[in-house]
Amino acid sequence: MTANAQTAEMPVIFVSHGSPMLPFEDIPARKFMLGLGAKLPRPKAILCISAHWESPTVRATGAEKLETIHDFFGFPKALYELEFDAPGSPELATRAVGLLKDAGIAAEVDAGRGRDHGCWNPLMLIYPQSGIPVVQLSLIDGGDAEAHLKLGEALAPLRREGVLIFCSGGAVHNLRWLDREGRGGTIDWAEAFDRWVDAKIAAGDAQALAHYRDQAPNAALAHPSEEHFLPLLVAMGAAKDNAKGRRIHESFNLGSLSMAAYEWR
Repeated sequence: MTANAQTAEMPVIFVSHGSPMLPFEDIPARKFMLGLGAKLPRPKAILCISAHWESPTVRATGAEKLETIHDFFGFPKALYELEFDAPGSPELATRAVGLLKDAGIAAEVDAGRGRDHGCWNPLMLIYPQSGIPVVQLSLIDGGDAEAHLKLGEALAPLRREGVLIFCSGGAVHNLRWLDREGRGGTIDWAEAFDRWVDAKIAAGDAQALAHYRDQAPNAALAHPSEEHFLPLLVAMGAAKDNAKGRRIHESFNLGSLSMAAYEWR
């Protein structure tokens, strides 16, 4: 994975990964992910930014073989038996860290950490048994939306090196409002926020998204904490000059979890 390995530019993808039970759920989002890999150019490697890893210094998984982290509690045994066997790529980890350092962002390779469910949960559906190397990159603990836009911008050159930048979070993510009783339907405030996000992505308005806390309807309800929204900012940053994205999936799960997914080419 070198700076001279130029190829056709890869897209940037953002998915909402929803519940850890995604691999077993009979929902539209799972069916969408099962078919997504065939619609994308095959990457040489994948750099995944998940909502479930934050570090003051950005870290990249640097091992060849990585643990499958089951970072959740109280789910059926079958979920804990799932293993994500995609190889790692020390070369990609080193390259990503180098790009971040060149942009003035503190970063380092982490040879010990595995990949959490925000990474493996969707990717095992999208690229089953593909053998494509997958490196996970952390969010910036304490970093705001603008910092994550810059993080994505720094990573953008990887797209010309055959790397799929894959960002995994949630377009709307409020666990307190989950419809655990299966009443069905969606929630008005969640739909309103979801529509606002879609409009800003379609317009390529990265600054509006970076200031969503002040501009979007129901922002505090849609994201009581920011970690599931920040991967979307990384994706916008990585899209750079071609920042107008398109929604490639739309659905809700459990009432308050938007499963929206976006692509930038």
